[in-house]
Amino acid sequence: MTVNILQRAGEFARFVGQNNPDKLLEVRNPARRLLLQGAMATKLLPLLFGRYYNRKDYSPIERFGLSVIGQGYHSIAAHDPKTDIVIKFHYRHANHTEAEMEQMVRELEYKQQKCLSTLGAIAISQTYEIDSSPYNPSRPIIIARQQFIPTKRAIMLADIPRQGIRSIPDIREFMAGNTKMLYGHKAVADIFGHGNLVVNNDNKLKLVDPIPLVAEEASNMARATRSIPIASTLRPPTKYRPEERYLSIVLSLHPRRCASR
Repeated sequence: MTVNILQRAGEFARFVGQNNPDKLLEVRNPARRLLLQGAMATKLLPLLFGRYYNRKDYSPIERFGLSVIGQGYHSIAAHDPKTDIVIKFHYRHANHTEAEMEQMVRELEYKQQKCLSTLGAIAISQTYEIDSSPYNPSRPIIIARQQFIPTKRAIMLADIPRQGIRSIPDIREFMAGNTKMLYGHKAVADIFGHGNLVVNNDNKLKLVDPIPLVAEEASNMARATRSIPIASTLRPPTKYRPEERYLSIVLSLHPRRCASR
């Protein structure tokens, strides 16, 4: 009985973690479909379930002497102790052709520049290349390399209102840079992922994912899913405090959040 319950719970979590509204059409039981729909619409739940049940096998990466330090929606990050460099394997695009990957690299470099130009030393740059995949040496994969940042703590999206804006080092510079990026490039830094924004051992704020959330991409997703008004991605509510306003922008711009609304 216990095994069956755990199995059902796992199936439920995996379904919600996929965060694919089209899959709901395949669920015939109306009550079950309603339950799944409610779970998928619950803030952060699909992201948390997806992160736990969408883990990949790390052994092909670890065979090279690398230590996996995290997995995001697009990539697996591993630390190379010999060079003190973080290597990110973009597994999400592994099925694309090399020509498509080259185009993606150009887009990633273009987006990254938005963060680098507005956030200065807070944003940690990455270099990109296309190399053989550790999962299949005959297939190409996008690889990013970045300086390893020893950290004291990660700043999570939900932590900012709770901690208060003044408790986070360099937060004024971070907010000012995002204001420039918002109105200059229609983008904001992505602090949605775990560990994207950290405080290093020197008590400095660092953004280790310098690929911002871009309004146009979220707007296209919103149109496709008929989810949120396009204007809300560019006009944050003025009655909120600065940190709450920024959080509202991040949530509205995040493509996966748009898709799940």
